[in-house]
Amino acid sequence: MLKLVEKVDVHRTSHAEIRAILQRLSKSSNLQDACDIASEYFRHHDHDLVSVIFCSNDDSVPAIRPFRNLPQSLLELAPKLQEIGGCPPKKEAQRLLQPFDWKHISRSEYPQFLSQRFLNEVEKLSYAMVLAVPVVIGKGIAVFSVGIHERNMGARAREEVIIAVCQIATAMISRFPELANLIESKLLTTVQATVMLFAIQGFSNCEISESIGLGEMAVGMIMNTAQEKLGAANLAQAVAKALAMGEFSHMQIG
Repeated sequence: MLKLVEKVDVHRTSHAEIRAILQRLSKSSNLQDACDIASEYFRHHDHDLVSVIFCSNDDSVPAIRPFRNLPQSLLELAPKLQEIGGCPPKKEAQRLLQPFDWKHISRSEYPQFLSQRFLNEVEKLSYAMVLAVPVVIGKGIAVFSVGIHERNMGARAREEVIIAVCQIATAMISRFPELANLIESKLLTTVQATVMLFAIQGFSNCEISESIGLGEMAVGMIMNTAQEKLGAANLAQAVAKALAMGEFSHMQIG
């Protein structure tokens, strides 16, 4: 399910400190606590966690923003920017899919008044850079932005931040189903998954039709389309493949 940024040497992150952080993340009770743990890790290295966002490639799906350590001026702009598709850092993360500095975002790419206001406020931040690290995961991305105080950050220190973000993002997604559900790559539509879920529980096409308010013929067509998408020869094979691929991980049986 996970595709992290390329050329990451995970062996360099296997030291005791990052292992301890990952263990704490695996036991965190909620997403806010997990973000606080991540923030603590970066503070220990003289950086600040500025924001965390998990979003699908489908912009119609609301993003999950569990952490924002930003000035009030930027927080006030955020809801307005979301109405026009998101703030420049989010759009840049989706466009570039590689680490970048908030302070180097090209103004010509975001000529809208609100975006220009946002970038004006970014320039006022006291950090030497705000390093945004997108981690590509399934059909979406996690973006961790870290405020760097050091003006001449070396390549190795920068790489260590990127590696830590990849490890932490992966741990959070493994821990919290709401994140996995947001970015998992699904073959089936919600209706197709629902019809198959009923079939798993032994419902006939007629019973499924009554339950979801579609005609029996439509239910049969939906089932056939789902089987074709999964490359299955019959319903039993389709169900086995769908279960193995996690197509029902966001739904409840029973």
